[in-house]
Amino acid sequence: MPFAAPLLLVAALAPADAQTVTADAVAPVSFAAFAMPDQFGTAHAVGGTGPGVTVLLYGDREAAEASRDLGAALHVLFHPTAKDQSAKAAAKAPVRPVPGAAAGAVIPPVHVVAAASAPGVPGPVRSVIAFQLRRAAPHTPVLLDWNADLARQFGLTSGAPNAVVISATGVGYPVDVSDEKAADRIEAAVETLRRRMTTTR
Repeated sequence: MPFAAPLLLVAALAPADAQTVTADAVAPVSFAAFAMPDQFGTAHAVGGTGPGVTVLLYGDREAAEASRDLGAALHVLFHPTAKDQSAKAAAKAPVRPVPGAAAGAVIPPVHVVAAASAPGVPGPVRSVIAFQLRRAAPHTPVLLDWNADLARQFGLTSGAPNAVVISATGVGYPVDVSDEKAADRIEAAVETLRRRMTTTR
């Protein structure tokens, strides 16, 4: 599920050093897969096994703008030809190769997914939020966390983007996105996991 830029509510290999977080340096979080609906009413599994790596960006309403900007930047980072494209065209952009992967290696996809954390919202307001998101992001699912599932599993910082990188085996790696190095840390974690996949298949 690629990330579309016009969201209302909500997500080159960096060298490993003391300032860079890789999937080897982040405490993994094992969790049972669970489902969340999107603005179209379709349920999506969070966790479980899959063919690639997912970057899940989530936050409350106050984090919407920062989450949108980070998510759009990350989608282009992993899908360079999406730059300056419409949301519909950007969603179809191919993922970039894995640095250092052998010729002919299967390239694991990267999905940048947005989620809006809105626990406690009453039913009628949920319908309004979903309607607004359908208009703002007609081509990209945005997960709606009505039950605070993401906060319980990975924690949540109010008023700021939150991020967890989820491996193909369903293990979560929460990443600090509190400063300007956020994209670098996410990139390093993603590419650590993708390199593992290209060498273990």
